[in-house]
Amino acid sequence: MNEFCSHSEPPAQSSTKLVDSPTSDSPISIPEEGCREGSLPADPSRSTSILPKCEVSVPFPLSGPWPWEKPRVDSESEKLDWYAQDIYPRVGGYDLPGKRDSKELCGEYRAWICDDVESHPEGGSVVEVGRVSCGRLECPVCYPRVAWRMAWRAKERLEKFKEKFPKRKIIHFEASVPVSDYGLSPDKLRRRANELVKKCGGLGGCQVIHPWRRKCRRCGHHPISFRESECPECGCEFFNWYYSPHFHYVGYGWFWGDRVKENFEKTGWIVKNEGVRKTVAGTIQYLLTHCGIKKGRHSLTWFGCCSYRSYAKYGLKVENKEGHFCPVCGSPMREVSYEDVFHGLDPPEKLGFYSLRVGVIEKIG
Repeated sequence: MNEFCSHSEPPAQSSTKLVDSPTSDSPISIPEEGCREGSLPADPSRSTSILPKCEVSVPFPLSGPWPWEKPRVDSESEKLDWYAQDIYPRVGGYDLPGKRDSKELCGEYRAWICDDVESHPEGGSVVEVGRVSCGRLECPVCYPRVAWRMAWRAKERLEKFKEKFPKRKIIHFEASVPVSDYGLSPDKLRRRANELVKKCGGLGGCQVIHPWRRKCRRCGHHPISFRESECPECGCEFFNWYYSPHFHYVGYGWFWGDRVKENFEKTGWIVKNEGVRKTVAGTIQYLLTHCGIKKGRHSLTWFGCCSYRSYAKYGLKVENKEGHFCPVCGSPMREVSYEDVFHGLDPPEKLGFYSLRVGVIEKIG
């Protein structure tokens, strides 16, 4: 059995429910038997015999009611569009961020305060406004902040290496998997990507796996950047995810055109240099918002000169301070009630640090 397969083989005969799509000339076929509860077999675009078997992950059970029977949108014409918007081929157990359940306290506001008034030049207390986070990329409430925290720590790690080699610049590069290797597991593809990137000139950095790309549901234009809210060809606002594994890197390297060309001719892998990054943390955070996540696997890994072994070799160490510290005096902050700390004033909803004096709240930074 294929190592990707996470459901049993469907029986030879199975009934099929046909639903007319308002944006397509042909009906959508939805099997009602032969798949495990909550998922159905799917062919993730670019149909070939070497594609891994997979399942479709949907934001609700497939036992009904169906979205077109009990719509969650106002427009009748958008029922199927909404239904297909969050469907993606679930290959090798990987999911998109924010597609699982959140926890009870996720997103609730919290506050921490520093009462060392004498150490604050302008007087008053310093309050940090934050929100409870479960720390999981799977959480639909917390994953943007989790991605940002991971990105910020990755940036600090990359900059530590730059202190040792100041002439190096942080760049963004990418390795795309050829269709001939689609049958390999994500772990094998990850190792293969690292190997070929090094041959083309990559020195090291962080790696983020992206098992999917987006295409327009109406005209089929692809790939469409995750930043785009509509198709650049036809203006459609609804997309399908299709299986097209590739790996993004943020790190160090110098790519030679002849090596990249030779690599493509021999292996079919496309290695592309996206250029120097001005906002390193912003780039990594963006990559993590639509990466592949799997329980027991890291979504962001390190290789080459930035691996854990190499950091020990160069004597580098990243200091990640745990807890909450005052940005003015550096003292540890204690947690307080979010409602009580502002004493009847309108509490701020934006996260960050605030200076709190009698009747006055001012944003710091």
